Amino acid sequence: NNNNANYEIKNNGKTIQKVSGGNSWKGFRCDNPTKISDKMACSIKIDNTDANCYIMFGWCLRTSDNTAGYYSTKSGFCLYLCNGYFYNRGKNSEFYEQNAKGTIGQTYTSLINIRDKTLLYLLNGVILGAPKKFQIDEEEIELLCPFVDVYTQGDQVSIVESSRWIAKAKEIINN
Repeated sequence: NNNNANYEIKNNGKTIQKVSGGNSWKGFRCDNPTKISDKMACSIKIDNTDANCYIMFGWCLRTSDNTAGYYSTKSGFCLYLCNGYFYNRGKNSEFYEQNAKGTIGQTYTSLINIRDKTLLYLLNGVILGAPKKFQIDEEEIELLCPFVDVYTQGDQVSIVESSRWIAKAKEIINN
């Protein structure tokens, strides 16, 4: 169970808010990403955050441990919405995009191409940067699921309908 007294899960399990407990990482998974042929996608909207936006958004395995957030696991691949770094297996492996800094009201979409083992991020339907490669064993692919890690008290993130953003991503990918 992802919930405890420091977090509220609302909106039929689609919204998470850190309500108390100070600053520490905690992750929440979405076990049912949108699937389109060899791609999976998930979109989130930042409902509330501070000027730092200590939020991670990406993919992990359903079997991953959440002791200190999913971003720090061996199977975590994500974008840090504070500074635009791409985390690959728990390390901030490379700068992704300067314009990735999260603010209230923004919608981020993560599109994963299973065949190519690449990950693409969109902000309000606009691609943030080149697709990033990730390494995963073939038998682990079916265990991939999106996650959001939150850090700051008051942060609130909602999983939102992905179809509009996925259509935009597919259009960009096919061109």
